[in-house]
Amino acid sequence: MLVLWAPAAVAQEAAFEAVGPRRVPAAVAVLVTIGLAWALAGPRVAALTLLWTPTTALAAVALGTPPEAVELAIVGPGSALLAWLTDRVLPWPRGIAAPALTGVAAHVLDLVLGSDLILRSLLGPDPSRGARLYGIGNELEAILPVLALVGVAAVAPRRPAVAFAAVMAGLGVVLGAGRLGADVGGVVTVGVGGAVAVLWSGPGRPSRRAIALAAAVPVAALALLAAIDLTTAADTHFSRTILHADSIGDVARTIGHRYELAWDALWRGLMPLATVAAVAAAVWAVRRRRALYAPVAHLPAWRAALAGSLAGAVAGTLSNDSGPVLLVLAVVVLGAVTVYVRTGASRTR
Repeated sequence: MLVLWAPAAVAQEAAFEAVGPRRVPAAVAVLVTIGLAWALAGPRVAALTLLWTPTTALAAVALGTPPEAVELAIVGPGSALLAWLTDRVLPWPRGIAAPALTGVAAHVLDLVLGSDLILRSLLGPDPSRGARLYGIGNELEAILPVLALVGVAAVAPRRPAVAFAAVMAGLGVVLGAGRLGADVGGVVTVGVGGAVAVLWSGPGRPSRRAIALAAAVPVAALALLAAIDLTTAADTHFSRTILHADSIGDVARTIGHRYELAWDALWRGLMPLATVAAVAAAVWAVRRRRALYAPVAHLPAWRAALAGSLAGAVAGTLSNDSGPVLLVLAVVVLGAVTVYVRTGASRTR
Protein backbone atom coordinates (compact mmCIF):
# COMPACT_ATOMS: atom_id res chain seq x y z
CA MET A 1 0.00 0.00 0.00
CA LEU A 2 2.86 2.34 0.77
CA VAL A 3 4.39 1.69 -2.65
CA LEU A 4 1.12 2.61 -4.39
CA TRP A 5 0.66 5.75 -2.33
CA ALA A 6 4.19 7.14 -2.59
CA PRO A 7 4.21 8.10 -6.31
CA ALA A 8 0.89 9.92 -5.93
CA ALA A 9 2.20 11.80 -2.91
CA VAL A 10 5.43 12.72 -4.70
CA ALA A 11 3.48 13.95 -7.75
CA GLN A 12 1.15 16.01 -5.56
CA GLU A 13 4.04 17.58 -3.66
CA ALA A 14 5.85 18.37 -6.91
CA ALA A 15 2.75 20.16 -8.22
CA PHE A 16 2.43 21.96 -4.90
CA GLU A 17 6.04 23.18 -5.10
CA ALA A 18 5.37 24.58 -8.57
CA VAL A 19 2.73 27.05 -7.36
CA GLY A 20 5.13 29.94 -6.70
CA PRO A 21 6.89 30.07 -10.11
CA ARG A 22 3.54 29.93 -11.95
CA ARG A 23 2.13 33.00 -10.24
CA VAL A 24 4.05 35.73 -12.07
CA PRO A 25 3.12 34.56 -15.61
CA ALA A 26 -0.46 34.07 -14.45
CA ALA A 27 -0.61 37.56 -12.95
CA VAL A 28 0.69 39.04 -16.19
CA ALA A 29 -1.86 37.05 -18.22
CA VAL A 30 -4.71 38.19 -15.97
CA LEU A 31 -3.63 41.85 -16.08
CA VAL A 32 -3.35 41.80 -19.88
CA THR A 33 -6.75 40.12 -20.14
CA ILE A 34 -8.33 42.68 -17.82
CA GLY A 35 -6.89 45.52 -19.88
CA LEU A 36 -8.24 44.04 -23.11
CA ALA A 37 -11.62 43.36 -21.50
CA TRP A 38 -11.81 46.97 -20.33
CA ALA A 39 -10.97 48.28 -23.79
CA LEU A 40 -13.24 45.91 -25.72
CA ALA A 41 -16.16 45.24 -23.40
CA GLY A 42 -16.07 47.96 -20.73
CA PRO A 43 -15.06 48.30 -17.07
CA ARG A 44 -17.81 46.04 -15.75
CA VAL A 45 -16.58 43.02 -17.72
CA ALA A 46 -13.01 43.85 -16.68
CA ALA A 47 -14.01 43.86 -13.02
CA LEU A 48 -15.91 40.59 -13.36
CA THR A 49 -12.87 39.06 -15.08
CA LEU A 50 -10.76 39.57 -11.98
CA LEU A 51 -13.52 38.21 -9.74
CA TRP A 52 -13.79 35.02 -11.81
CA THR A 53 -10.07 34.20 -11.53
CA PRO A 54 -10.23 32.32 -8.18
CA THR A 55 -12.75 29.92 -9.73
CA THR A 56 -10.89 29.48 -13.01
CA ALA A 57 -7.59 28.95 -11.18
CA LEU A 58 -9.24 26.06 -9.35
CA ALA A 59 -10.86 24.75 -12.53
CA ALA A 60 -7.51 24.72 -14.34
CA VAL A 61 -5.89 22.27 -11.92
CA ALA A 62 -9.04 20.14 -11.89
CA LEU A 63 -7.84 19.02 -15.34
CA GLY A 64 -4.77 17.49 -13.69
CA THR A 65 -1.49 19.24 -14.40
CA PRO A 66 -2.18 21.20 -17.58
CA PRO A 67 0.60 22.82 -19.64
CA GLU A 68 1.34 26.38 -18.63
CA ALA A 69 -0.21 27.81 -21.80
CA VAL A 70 -3.46 25.95 -21.14
CA GLU A 71 -3.58 27.09 -17.53
CA LEU A 72 -2.95 30.71 -18.51
CA ALA A 73 -5.67 30.51 -21.17
CA ILE A 74 -8.18 29.23 -18.62
CA VAL A 75 -7.29 31.78 -15.94
CA GLY A 76 -7.00 34.72 -18.36
CA PRO A 77 -9.29 34.54 -21.42
CA GLY A 78 -11.44 31.92 -19.67
CA SER A 79 -12.23 34.36 -16.89
CA ALA A 80 -12.99 37.09 -19.42
CA LEU A 81 -15.41 34.83 -21.27
CA LEU A 82 -17.24 33.99 -18.06
CA ALA A 83 -17.30 37.70 -17.19
CA TRP A 84 -18.80 38.62 -20.56
CA LEU A 85 -21.47 35.91 -20.26
CA THR A 86 -22.26 36.98 -16.69
CA ASP A 87 -22.71 40.59 -17.71
CA ARG A 88 -24.98 39.66 -20.60
CA VAL A 89 -27.17 37.19 -18.70
CA LEU A 90 -27.43 38.62 -15.17
CA PRO A 91 -28.60 42.16 -14.32
CA TRP A 92 -26.54 44.69 -12.39
CA PRO A 93 -25.80 44.56 -9.47
CA ARG A 94 -26.84 40.94 -8.92
CA GLY A 95 -24.50 39.71 -11.62
CA ILE A 96 -21.50 39.94 -9.31
CA ALA A 97 -23.02 37.19 -7.16
CA ALA A 98 -22.12 34.63 -9.85
CA PRO A 99 -18.30 34.87 -9.59
CA ALA A 100 -18.41 35.69 -5.87
CA LEU A 101 -20.56 32.82 -4.63
CA THR A 102 -19.23 30.34 -7.19
CA GLY A 103 -15.70 31.04 -6.01
CA VAL A 104 -16.62 30.57 -2.35
CA ALA A 105 -18.65 27.40 -2.99
CA ALA A 106 -15.94 25.81 -5.15
CA HIS A 107 -13.21 26.36 -2.56
CA VAL A 108 -15.38 25.23 0.36
CA LEU A 109 -16.27 22.04 -1.54
CA ASP A 110 -12.60 21.33 -2.26
CA LEU A 111 -11.70 21.85 1.41
CA VAL A 112 -14.35 19.35 2.43
CA LEU A 113 -12.94 16.87 -0.11
CA GLY A 114 -9.36 17.26 1.15
CA SER A 115 -8.13 20.51 -0.49
CA ASP A 116 -6.32 18.69 -3.33
CA LEU A 117 -7.18 21.34 -5.93
CA ILE A 118 -6.48 24.30 -3.64
CA LEU A 119 -2.96 23.04 -2.94
CA ARG A 120 -2.17 23.06 -6.67
CA SER A 121 -4.12 26.21 -7.52
CA LEU A 122 -2.38 29.47 -8.36
CA LEU A 123 -4.02 30.95 -5.25
CA GLY A 124 -3.03 28.02 -3.08
CA PRO A 125 -0.40 28.09 -0.31
CA ASP A 126 3.14 29.02 -1.36
CA PRO A 127 5.62 26.41 -0.01
CA SER A 128 8.52 28.86 -0.37
CA ARG A 129 7.08 30.66 2.67
CA GLY A 130 6.69 27.58 4.84
CA ALA A 131 3.14 26.63 3.85
CA ARG A 132 1.79 23.25 4.88
CA LEU A 133 0.59 20.45 2.61
CA TYR A 134 -3.08 20.85 3.46
CA GLY A 135 -5.75 23.42 4.22
CA ILE A 136 -5.96 26.99 3.02
CA GLY A 137 -3.34 29.70 2.54
CA ASN A 138 -3.31 33.35 3.39
CA GLU A 139 -4.10 34.42 -0.17
CA LEU A 140 -7.50 32.75 -0.09
CA GLU A 141 -8.01 33.86 3.50
CA ALA A 142 -7.96 37.44 2.17
CA ILE A 143 -10.12 36.80 -0.89
CA LEU A 144 -12.89 34.40 0.16
CA PRO A 145 -14.44 36.56 2.93
CA VAL A 146 -14.75 39.50 0.52
CA LEU A 147 -16.36 37.29 -2.11
CA ALA A 148 -18.76 35.83 0.46
CA LEU A 149 -19.90 39.22 1.77
CA VAL A 150 -20.26 40.76 -1.69
CA GLY A 151 -22.10 37.68 -2.94
CA VAL A 152 -24.62 37.90 -0.12
CA ALA A 153 -25.15 41.63 -0.72
CA ALA A 154 -25.66 41.05 -4.44
CA VAL A 155 -28.53 38.58 -4.00
CA ALA A 156 -30.33 41.23 -1.91
CA PRO A 157 -31.66 39.06 0.94
CA ARG A 158 -34.72 40.30 2.82
CA ARG A 159 -32.91 39.87 6.13
CA PRO A 160 -29.28 40.72 5.31
CA ALA A 161 -28.06 40.50 8.92
CA VAL A 162 -29.21 36.89 9.19
CA ALA A 163 -27.75 36.05 5.78
CA PHE A 164 -24.37 37.62 6.61
CA ALA A 165 -24.24 35.86 9.98
CA ALA A 166 -25.11 32.44 8.54
CA VAL A 167 -22.74 32.58 5.57
CA MET A 168 -19.79 33.96 7.51
CA ALA A 169 -20.28 31.56 10.42
CA GLY A 170 -20.23 28.63 8.02
CA LEU A 171 -17.20 30.00 6.19
CA GLY A 172 -15.37 30.56 9.47
CA VAL A 173 -15.91 26.96 10.57
CA VAL A 174 -14.70 25.60 7.23
CA LEU A 175 -11.61 27.83 7.09
CA GLY A 176 -10.64 27.33 10.72
CA ALA A 177 -11.41 23.68 11.52
CA GLY A 178 -8.24 21.61 11.76
CA ARG A 179 -9.55 18.89 9.48
CA LEU A 180 -10.65 21.37 6.81
CA GLY A 181 -9.00 24.76 6.23
CA ALA A 182 -6.82 24.68 9.38
CA ASP A 183 -6.38 28.46 9.21
CA VAL A 184 -6.74 30.13 12.60
CA GLY A 185 -6.13 33.58 11.14
CA GLY A 186 -9.03 32.99 8.79
CA VAL A 187 -11.35 32.69 11.79
CA VAL A 188 -10.35 36.18 12.93
CA THR A 189 -10.69 37.63 9.41
CA VAL A 190 -14.10 36.05 8.85
CA GLY A 191 -15.29 36.75 12.39
CA VAL A 192 -14.52 40.46 12.29
CA GLY A 193 -15.75 40.86 8.72
CA GLY A 194 -19.01 39.07 9.47
CA ALA A 195 -19.60 40.95 12.71
CA VAL A 196 -19.10 44.35 11.05
CA ALA A 197 -21.35 43.35 8.16
CA VAL A 198 -24.11 42.34 10.57
CA LEU A 199 -23.72 45.60 12.49
CA TRP A 200 -23.97 47.80 9.39
CA SER A 201 -26.77 45.90 7.67
CA GLY A 202 -29.46 47.87 9.49
CA PRO A 203 -30.89 51.26 8.48
CA GLY A 204 -29.02 53.30 11.11
CA ARG A 205 -25.69 53.30 12.87
CA PRO A 206 -25.01 50.44 15.32
CA SER A 207 -25.29 51.09 19.04
CA ARG A 208 -22.34 50.91 21.44
CA ARG A 209 -23.70 47.67 22.84
CA ALA A 210 -23.84 46.14 19.38
CA ILE A 211 -20.28 47.25 18.71
CA ALA A 212 -19.12 45.69 21.98
CA LEU A 213 -20.81 42.42 21.08
CA ALA A 214 -19.21 42.48 17.65
CA ALA A 215 -15.79 42.98 19.21
CA ALA A 216 -16.32 39.76 21.17
CA VAL A 217 -17.08 37.75 18.02
CA PRO A 218 -13.44 36.87 17.16
CA VAL A 219 -12.85 35.64 20.73
CA ALA A 220 -15.98 33.53 20.60
CA ALA A 221 -14.99 32.22 17.18
CA LEU A 222 -11.57 31.12 18.45
CA ALA A 223 -13.22 29.41 21.41
CA LEU A 224 -15.52 27.54 19.03
CA LEU A 225 -12.55 26.58 16.87
CA ALA A 226 -10.73 25.23 19.93
CA ALA A 227 -13.77 23.15 20.83
CA ILE A 228 -14.00 21.76 17.29
CA ASP A 229 -10.31 20.84 17.16
CA LEU A 230 -10.40 19.20 20.59
CA THR A 231 -13.54 17.26 19.74
CA THR A 232 -12.21 16.03 16.40
CA ALA A 233 -8.66 15.45 17.73
CA ALA A 234 -7.24 17.53 14.90
CA ASP A 235 -3.43 17.69 15.00
CA THR A 236 -2.93 21.26 13.82
CA HIS A 237 -0.49 24.07 14.52
CA PHE A 238 -3.21 25.79 16.57
CA SER A 239 -3.82 22.77 18.77
CA ARG A 240 -0.11 22.00 19.25
CA THR A 241 1.13 25.52 20.00
CA ILE A 242 -1.89 27.08 21.72
CA LEU A 243 -4.29 24.47 23.09
CA HIS A 244 -1.56 22.06 24.20
CA ALA A 245 1.11 24.60 25.10
CA ASP A 246 3.08 23.85 28.26
CA SER A 247 2.91 27.42 29.58
CA ILE A 248 1.74 30.95 28.90
CA GLY A 249 5.32 31.76 27.99
CA ASP A 250 5.23 29.26 25.13
CA VAL A 251 2.05 30.85 23.82
CA ALA A 252 3.61 34.32 24.06
CA ARG A 253 6.71 33.15 22.17
CA THR A 254 4.53 31.64 19.45
CA ILE A 255 2.58 34.86 19.04
CA GLY A 256 5.78 36.91 19.06
CA HIS A 257 7.28 34.72 16.36
CA ARG A 258 4.21 35.19 14.17
CA TYR A 259 4.55 38.96 14.40
CA GLU A 260 8.21 38.68 13.48
CA LEU A 261 7.18 36.81 10.34
CA ALA A 262 4.57 39.48 9.57
CA TRP A 263 7.19 42.22 9.96
CA ASP A 264 9.54 40.36 7.60
CA ALA A 265 6.71 39.96 5.07
CA LEU A 266 6.17 43.72 5.10
CA TRP A 267 9.67 44.34 3.73
CA ARG A 268 9.79 41.55 1.16
CA GLY A 269 10.16 42.61 -2.48
CA LEU A 270 7.61 45.18 -3.60
CA MET A 271 5.41 44.66 -0.57
CA PRO A 272 6.26 48.03 1.07
CA LEU A 273 5.06 49.87 -2.06
CA ALA A 274 2.01 47.62 -2.41
CA THR A 275 1.11 48.14 1.24
CA VAL A 276 1.31 51.93 0.99
CA ALA A 277 -0.82 51.83 -2.17
CA ALA A 278 -3.40 49.55 -0.53
CA VAL A 279 -3.66 51.72 2.59
CA ALA A 280 -3.95 54.89 0.48
CA ALA A 281 -6.64 53.33 -1.70
CA ALA A 282 -8.60 52.12 1.32
CA VAL A 283 -8.44 55.50 3.06
CA TRP A 284 -9.46 57.30 -0.14
CA ALA A 285 -12.41 54.95 -0.66
CA VAL A 286 -13.61 55.34 2.92
CA ARG A 287 -13.42 59.15 2.75
CA ARG A 288 -15.27 59.24 -0.58
CA ARG A 289 -17.64 56.38 0.16
CA ARG A 290 -20.87 58.37 -0.27
CA ALA A 291 -20.02 59.49 -3.79
CA LEU A 292 -18.06 56.40 -4.74
CA TYR A 293 -20.77 53.89 -3.87
CA ALA A 294 -23.77 56.11 -4.65
CA PRO A 295 -25.21 53.61 -7.20
CA VAL A 296 -25.87 51.10 -4.38
CA ALA A 297 -26.47 53.57 -1.56
CA HIS A 298 -30.14 52.56 -1.46
CA LEU A 299 -29.16 48.95 -0.71
CA PRO A 300 -28.03 48.67 2.96
CA ALA A 301 -26.58 45.20 2.39
CA TRP A 302 -23.92 46.67 0.11
CA ARG A 303 -22.76 49.17 2.70
CA ALA A 304 -22.50 46.31 5.19
CA ALA A 305 -20.60 44.04 2.80
CA LEU A 306 -18.05 46.70 1.87
CA ALA A 307 -17.48 47.75 5.49
CA GLY A 308 -17.18 44.13 6.63
CA SER A 309 -14.75 43.26 3.85
CA LEU A 310 -12.36 46.07 4.72
CA ALA A 311 -12.66 45.49 8.48
CA GLY A 312 -11.97 41.79 8.08
CA ALA A 313 -8.91 42.51 5.92
CA VAL A 314 -7.50 44.89 8.53
CA ALA A 315 -8.14 42.40 11.34
CA GLY A 316 -6.53 39.61 9.35
CA THR A 317 -3.51 41.76 8.61
CA LEU A 318 -3.01 42.57 12.29
CA SER A 319 -3.42 38.96 13.45
CA ASN A 320 -1.67 36.98 10.72
CA ASP A 321 1.95 36.06 10.11
CA SER A 322 1.65 37.18 6.47
CA GLY A 323 0.91 40.72 7.57
CA PRO A 324 0.10 43.13 4.72
CA VAL A 325 -0.45 40.39 2.13
CA LEU A 326 -4.05 40.06 3.29
CA LEU A 327 -4.76 43.78 3.11
CA VAL A 328 -3.23 44.15 -0.35
CA LEU A 329 -5.18 41.24 -1.84
CA ALA A 330 -8.45 42.26 -0.19
CA VAL A 331 -8.08 45.83 -1.47
CA VAL A 332 -7.42 44.53 -4.99
CA VAL A 333 -10.64 42.48 -4.90
CA LEU A 334 -12.54 45.42 -3.40
CA GLY A 335 -11.16 47.59 -6.20
CA ALA A 336 -12.78 45.29 -8.75
CA VAL A 337 -16.02 45.36 -6.75
CA THR A 338 -15.91 49.16 -6.70
CA VAL A 339 -15.45 49.34 -10.47
CA TYR A 340 -18.44 47.03 -10.93
CA VAL A 341 -20.58 49.06 -8.53
CA ARG A 342 -19.62 52.37 -10.15
CA THR A 343 -20.91 51.30 -13.56
CA GLY A 344 -24.48 51.45 -12.32
CA ALA A 345 -26.97 50.52 -15.01
CA SER A 346 -24.43 51.38 -17.73
CA ARG A 347 -21.69 49.01 -18.85
CA THR A 348 -19.41 51.87 -19.86
CA ARG A 349 -19.77 54.38 -17.03
